[in-house]
Amino acid sequence: MRSSSALALVFACLALTPAGASALAPSDTPTIQGAALPIVDIPHETMVLANGLTLIVHEDHSTPVVSVGIWYHVGSAHETPGRSGFAHLFEHLMFNGSANANTDWFAAMNEVGATGMNGTTGNDRTNYFQTVPTGALDRVLWLESDRMGHLLPAVDQARLDEQRRVVQNEKRQRANTPLGEAPEMVAAATYPAGHPYSWTPIGSMEDLNAADLDDVAAFFNRWYGPSNAVLVLSGDITPAEAREKVERYFGEIPGGPALSRRVEQIAPMTGTSRGVLEAPVANAIVMKVWNAPGWASDDAQLLELAGSALAGGPNSRLQRRLVRELQLASEVEVNVNKLELGSQVVVQATVRPGVELSALETALDDELAGFLQEGPSPEELERIKFDRYSGSVRGLVSTMSKAQLLAEGQLYAGSSDFYRRRLQTIYEATPQDVVETARRWMSDGVYVLEVEPRPTLETAAVAVDRTTPPQVGAPAAFALPALQHATLSNGLRVALAERHDVPTVNLSMIFEVGSLPDRNPASVGHSLATSLATTGTTTRTDLEIAARRQELGASINWTGNNEFTRYSLSALKLNLEDAFDLYVDILRNPTFPEAEWDRLRAIYAASYADNLRSPQGKVAVVMPGLNYGPDHPYAQQMTPEIAERLTTDDFRRFYATWVRPDLATLYIVGDTTLEEITPLLEAKLADWRAEGPTPVKADLPPVERPDHARVILLDQPGAESTLVLAGQAGPTRNDPAYEVSSLVNTVLGGSFTSRLNMNLREDKGWSYGAVSEMEAGSRLGRVSAGASVQTDRTADAMSEIDREIRELGTTRTPSPQEIASARNDMLLGMPASLQGGTGVLSFYRSVHENGLPETYWDGYVQRMLALTPEQITEASRALYDPSTLTWIVVGDLAKIEAEVRALNLGEVEVLDATGVRIR
Repeated sequence: MRSSSALALVFACLALTPAGASALAPSDTPTIQGAALPIVDIPHETMVLANGLTLIVHEDHSTPVVSVGIWYHVGSAHETPGRSGFAHLFEHLMFNGSANANTDWFAAMNEVGATGMNGTTGNDRTNYFQTVPTGALDRVLWLESDRMGHLLPAVDQARLDEQRRVVQNEKRQRANTPLGEAPEMVAAATYPAGHPYSWTPIGSMEDLNAADLDDVAAFFNRWYGPSNAVLVLSGDITPAEAREKVERYFGEIPGGPALSRRVEQIAPMTGTSRGVLEAPVANAIVMKVWNAPGWASDDAQLLELAGSALAGGPNSRLQRRLVRELQLASEVEVNVNKLELGSQVVVQATVRPGVELSALETALDDELAGFLQEGPSPEELERIKFDRYSGSVRGLVSTMSKAQLLAEGQLYAGSSDFYRRRLQTIYEATPQDVVETARRWMSDGVYVLEVEPRPTLETAAVAVDRTTPPQVGAPAAFALPALQHATLSNGLRVALAERHDVPTVNLSMIFEVGSLPDRNPASVGHSLATSLATTGTTTRTDLEIAARRQELGASINWTGNNEFTRYSLSALKLNLEDAFDLYVDILRNPTFPEAEWDRLRAIYAASYADNLRSPQGKVAVVMPGLNYGPDHPYAQQMTPEIAERLTTDDFRRFYATWVRPDLATLYIVGDTTLEEITPLLEAKLADWRAEGPTPVKADLPPVERPDHARVILLDQPGAESTLVLAGQAGPTRNDPAYEVSSLVNTVLGGSFTSRLNMNLREDKGWSYGAVSEMEAGSRLGRVSAGASVQTDRTADAMSEIDREIRELGTTRTPSPQEIASARNDMLLGMPASLQGGTGVLSFYRSVHENGLPETYWDGYVQRMLALTPEQITEASRALYDPSTLTWIVVGDLAKIEAEVRALNLGEVEVLDATGVRIR
């Protein structure tokens, strides 16, 4: 059983008029090479049974045999997404026996002396055929009707699995052929996703594995009814005898559901697209594919004539020029792959050894262009027509060939007589008809596939010891490039680290102000204020700023956190001065346009509302107040209500107060020196001066720490997963305990192989990922652990997180293996973070913002390696206090609340999305 795709050979389906049959009238007889050649007739009768089965009978008593063929109008084009290859799989199942003939089909055919028996699946049809002695016809019709009407009782899981394996092995076998992967590439590249021809009949391994018995039943009941089939009996039988037998064996079978038919879907392409395939071929191949009209169209027949003119024999255009004269190709062929909904013209040329594929393709394109310009000569076309006629006369001697011709016309054109029209179209074609059709479909929209010989790969002769993996080297100590310092005349502090590996310069001006509120409410919205600062200056609009940045290849942005605000520039060395001009203009001359503030405020309000609909957004709103106390500055957040009250005057006052040189430090890392850049800085910034007294950050009040554990519930109706977090205050970044605590955190949940992730994801399968984190700043810190878990495992997951936290500080402190793994995870990748100027800059920013020594990172690796087991055990006991944990749980409370309360992990409160207590 094989899968075929209705390729070419139109005239392999023509027959001579048998004795006694009438030829066409003289007016219908074309003249070729001066000879009148009849369009021969295949006498037959077409009838439709009451159940919709179409029966075609061709009577030929020259041999006591009957060819029996049945064509079902279903192929890969009728499959549904996720079930590719199913029509082909079903073809195989049809050979394994039916309810009343539960035996192998080929064994049954051998018993009756059948020849030429097989089945094929294409894009548009599946067919089954054999030629049998006349005396065996009843047996074969009984068998054919039994598998049409009574197949399913014989198909069980074992039979499905067996044929699935057979089809998959067929797919593997095809993949091992030189161009086995090409059909799938071409189909996907030449048809849009979802088009019935965008996949191939063989299907995918995944889809074949997904097929089950319910799929088999559904597919059979939909497509394998009499009303979707054409049965042809060709040979030693009369129409009357045929009808009686077919009525007897097939008449009882229900017709099947009503089926809609697709109309032509050519999917024309535009331009040129290309693909490259490495394949086990000796010489490279170029393949060009154009989409064209379908099987029954006149254009498809005329394109076949064009294909013959181009590559139909040694005297054709491409064969003569590319193979013989230029000797660039060893082989050239043109096929028209005719399918029901649309055809494809495929030109394929194999390069001659020693010739570049590009040279062959150029010559091929030249010849194609010449043909589209000139077309075939009248003499060429006459030769092609006569060659096809003579081939059809010699080639069509079997009853099965005539059966195929009649069936395909009925199936694709709705008429068993369609072969006459097809032959008439070709015989009456003129050179102008052929070239105009070729121009119409081959002038634009081509897919080019280059098939390159797969290189011969060899293995090394030396065997590697695979019993023991090589040792991983110790984490490498590193030192950042040293900072060089200067102070500008306006008081701006400058710290520069040279990196000359890439011609870029990166700057970050850090201001001693963040989003913590002071007497100006605009500080809460400082991120909005700084965003607004980039939307216009006294000399440039926002669009002009964006255009200038693009011209310079520069990146300019504001970022910040609770304590600090950064204004950064990344520029190319070659236009650093121009980029710095733009940077300074935005810094010193922002206009805070009213229209832009209205736009940003609306965007912010919409974003805020969207965030409140997600579990993460709800946590972001309620967590700060729970961590630090509702009145703590760290708990104050921007809201749409605050944004509505803020004006651009508020932002101007905030900006004037805090964005000043005496509150800033400019860090520079890149391809420059202090001597080179200081004059530029002075020239652009010297007259930027601080005015008025220097503002000072307010001291932080104490954090309100809970004296008992709490469980905070937020409702997310309909949620399929629950977000669970357990957290409390932790060390600041400049706390001496931070480093050892960070190692303990990595053991708990800071890496993929951490305890939490291996437990909830890998062992239990309740979560996509579980983590623990340390959020540490210069004045406050926080630790948390959690995961998003499936709803029905919410309470179980919380119990596991609680157990992991408790055991970390008691019965299961980090083991030597866990400590080594955590060190590797934290330290081995650090040198890669130093690549480029931005990496070094980020390290120095963290030093500045967290109040760490300038040389902090120089000894970091050594300090982490020197941590003792006793220090790590002590830190693991101090990192969490389970008795004062705050749990935040966001999920469908109707499903999870009762079980969460039953855990007794702490006092339970239910809050709304804004943090207001409900119960």
